[in-house]
Amino acid sequence: MKLLKSSAILILFASSTLDAGMINIIDFTSNDWSGVGQNVVDEFTFGDIKLSSSGGNLTFNDSDSAGCSAAGVPGLACMGDGIGISNDEITQGGGQILTISFLGGPVDILDVHLLDLFASEKSGEIAIINGTSSAALGGSANDAGGYWETGLGFAGVTSITLYGNDDKFSDYSLARIAYKVPEPTVIALFAVGLLGLGFARRRKA
Repeated sequence: MKLLKSSAILILFASSTLDAGMINIIDFTSNDWSGVGQNVVDEFTFGDIKLSSSGGNLTFNDSDSAGCSAAGVPGLACMGDGIGISNDEITQGGGQILTISFLGGPVDILDVHLLDLFASEKSGEIAIINGTSSAALGGSANDAGGYWETGLGFAGVTSITLYGNDDKFSDYSLARIAYKVPEPTVIALFAVGLLGLGFARRRKA
């Protein structure tokens, strides 16, 4: 009887935790990332998020914050224009690579938002994120100022990489990432609980 009661409690607990996964937003245009500076480091950690670059040092260029503000995107701090490499943006057709690592363990990426302050070139620019391409679409309501939502998601990753398409004008800054921490399944939690109960019964015996 005790086993059944404990099992029922475990199922209720597991079911409740499935709804506990919160969406986390990282705003790379906020001053949290100003420690990156302007082309001085190739690695930077804030909390459990680590940035690293190849092909040049990381950049957080606050002198271009007006361009971010001009994009008119709700929720962006726009104290800088996001994270780029070397010359303010990720460019050079794969020669510059930005890696974002999640030190706390695997996460589910829900969306990656990019910002490009050269509005005259934004239409058709291509970002490559974890090997998947996303093209900026000129003329949309939230594309003013060179901002676009890639709509790309990746499940259970500990890092993602970003670089530009191999052409003359694909360049961008990383503005925002939405992600959540995967929740354990009901079955997994139930199994762990049963194992624990089994060990407890053995000790009593």
